[in-house]
Amino acid sequence: MGSNTNGWQEGTISDICDDIYDGPHATPQKIDEGPVFLSISSLVNGRIVLSESAHLSEKDFVKWTRRITPQHEDLVFSYETRLGEAALIPLGLRCCLGRRMALIRPHREKLDPKYFLYYFLSPVLQNEIERYTIHGTTVERLALADIRKFRVIIPGQAECMLVATAATTASAAVTAAA
Repeated sequence: MGSNTNGWQEGTISDICDDIYDGPHATPQKIDEGPVFLSISSLVNGRIVLSESAHLSEKDFVKWTRRITPQHEDLVFSYETRLGEAALIPLGLRCCLGRRMALIRPHREKLDPKYFLYYFLSPVLQNEIERYTIHGTTVERLALADIRKFRVIIPGQAECMLVATAATTASAAVTAAA
């Protein structure tokens, strides 16, 4: 990662995480209770909406978390159809990735996860999404290899936390007013 004139770091998504993980390319049998099965409809305006999420059995949960088990403040996003939707995993949510969903576990020593969410939802990263979008015959999608190349700009830790706090406060106010 390099620095710009403001002392902020510039690099790519691959510089700020171990890897990008996606879920199985299938759908389990959905049930009324159990671990949460995150789908694209679970992501609404930077939040996970549990009422839009399905559930799966414990047996299927083991299969669906073989690659990765989402943890608190991992960033989950859609890489097909509704591109650009993202949210952070809330504390205590036991869940797995559904089809067309991926996860980035940012290095917390490099950036604040809340900052990363708001950066992901910002016009800067949304332009990167548009730039790398593959326009298929049925759906638009992103290649996971291309997502690793997305440019990120990271302020110093103090500024990063200020941005994250301000954005979280503003988002909460909008949600409360709705």
